[in-house]
Amino acid sequence: MEYVNSRFGEMTGLSGEDYIGGDLFAWHPDASPPQNPEQTLAEAKETGSAQREFLLKRGDGSAFWCREMTSVIRDSDGEVTHYLSITEDITDRKQVEAQLIQTSKLATLGQMAAGMAHELNQPLYIIRMAADRCLMEMDEGTLERETEREHFEIVVEQCQRMADIIGHLRIFGRRDALEPSLMDPSACVRRAVEMVLEQYRLEDIEITAEIPEEAHVVMGHPIRLEQVLVNLLSNARNAILENAQEEADGPKGQIAVALADDKSTSQISVTVRDSGGGIPEDKLDSIFEPFFTTKEVGQGMGLGLSVSQSIVSEMAGELSASASGAGTCFTLTVLYHQQHR
Repeated sequence: MEYVNSRFGEMTGLSGEDYIGGDLFAWHPDASPPQNPEQTLAEAKETGSAQREFLLKRGDGSAFWCREMTSVIRDSDGEVTHYLSITEDITDRKQVEAQLIQTSKLATLGQMAAGMAHELNQPLYIIRMAADRCLMEMDEGTLERETEREHFEIVVEQCQRMADIIGHLRIFGRRDALEPSLMDPSACVRRAVEMVLEQYRLEDIEITAEIPEEAHVVMGHPIRLEQVLVNLLSNARNAILENAQEEADGPKGQIAVALADDKSTSQISVTVRDSGGGIPEDKLDSIFEPFFTTKEVGQGMGLGLSVSQSIVSEMAGELSASASGAGTCFTLTVLYHQQHR
C-alpha cells in the first residue's frame, strides 16, 4: 500500500499509516464473508475492476458494512502498475435492504395464511377425535389403560406437530441478523418445501423434491434463502392456478424442486421448475426489476423476485430464469464457502 486518505481512519477506526508499505487488503483479514485478495486482484486485472461487499468491525468493536471497489492502473504498454481500492460505508443501505426483505417476507406469510390454518386444523381435529374417544369409553366404563395411553400419545404427538409449525413460522417471520453465517442449503430448501406442501396438495398441485440429506456449506442467511425458495414456489403455484384447465384429468400442475451439489465446480445449484405456462421471452429479462409484475393490478407489488435476486447476490450467487417446456425454470447457484472448496 502506497497511499491511504484520511477518510479511511474515520470510517474504519484504524490508522492508515500502520498499513503503508504492506498488502493492499491487510486491513480487513476478518471480513465476513471472508475475502480472497488474490481472486479480487485477478478479477480486477482481467475485467478492469472488481467489487465486493462484506461486514467488518471497527477498532472500537462496532460493526459496519462496506463496499470495496478495486480497479487497475496501467502504464502506456498496458501493464498493471497499481491497484486502486475505494471503500464505501454502506451500512445504511444494508439496513434499508433488510427492512425491504422483512416486508417481503411478511407479505409472503400473509399469502400462506390459509394453508397454515389448514396445517393447524389437521392436528386439532386428530386431538379432538382422540379426546372424544376417551370420553366416550370413560362414560361407557370400557376405557382400558392401554387405550388411554395410546390416545394420550396421539395428543402429545399432534401437539408437537403444531408446535413445530408455529415455531417455524415464528422463525421465518422474525427479522434476521445482518451478519451472515455458514449454513447447509439443503435444510433451507427442505423447510421451504415443507412449508407449502400441504397447502399446494389441497389445491391439487403436485410437488416433487430431490434434496440430499446434506450439502456443502455456504455463507448466507438461512431464513433469507428459505424466503427466496418460498417466493419461487409461490410464483410457480400462482402460474399453475392461473393457467389450470377446469376439467383436466390429474393434478392442475407440477412443481419440481431439485438441489445439486456439484463438487467439480464447488457450487450448489437449486432449480424450481413448474408447468404454469411459462413467461414470455420478451419479459424474462425484466422479471427481476423492482415493481415489475405480470399479474393484474392489485395482485402483487412486483418486489418478490427483485428481493430474491438481491438476497442471492448478497451470497455472491446468481438467480436466473429460463423457459422450460410448458413452464418456467428458476435456477439458483451459489459457491461453496471458501474453506470447503
